[in-house]
Amino acid sequence: MNGYSVSSFKHLHTAGLYFREFFAHTAHLAENTMTHTATASTSLKREAQLDRRQSRTTFFGVFRTNGRRKTVRRSVGTPATGHYLDHYDARLFIPSLIILVLCMIDAHITLNLLALGATELNVVMKLAIEKGVVIFLVTKYAMTASSVVFLVIHHQFRIFNIVQVRHIIYGYAWVYIALLAYEIALWTYAA
Repeated sequence: MNGYSVSSFKHLHTAGLYFREFFAHTAHLAENTMTHTATASTSLKREAQLDRRQSRTTFFGVFRTNGRRKTVRRSVGTPATGHYLDHYDARLFIPSLIILVLCMIDAHITLNLLALGATELNVVMKLAIEKGVVIFLVTKYAMTASSVVFLVIHHQFRIFNIVQVRHIIYGYAWVYIALLAYEIALWTYAA
């Protein structure tokens, strides 16, 4: 039989079975390791997501456009602490727009009142008017717009744990309306 005995074939056959069993076991271990790694990877991703949710958005983080936070998730924090969001409630747009439009109307009426002999009581605006009309308009609009942006960014916060900032935005619009009514009354009286 060409130098091979039946017993050597049995040994080869047994060795083949061992190798087949070894490779099957190794493949099974590799499969379990891959599954475990995928599960561990998924759980690490979940832990990372949980960690992401624990951190608050920073003040300058609100200028990112790729965020998804539209509301405060669950009951995070106490009512005294506010949260920065990535997207803002559409109900804040209308009072903000009203404030900015009223700012320009106020600037126009102020310039007309100054032409009729009135004096500006606001020191910053008085200095801006002395520099020129364009400087006055830019300063007035920049101050108003930056305060509106600041209030909208912080609309989820509370002041002294009493008043929510979004209510200040609405109040700001009503105060501007009252101021314009007063200025129009002065303008009609002076004219």
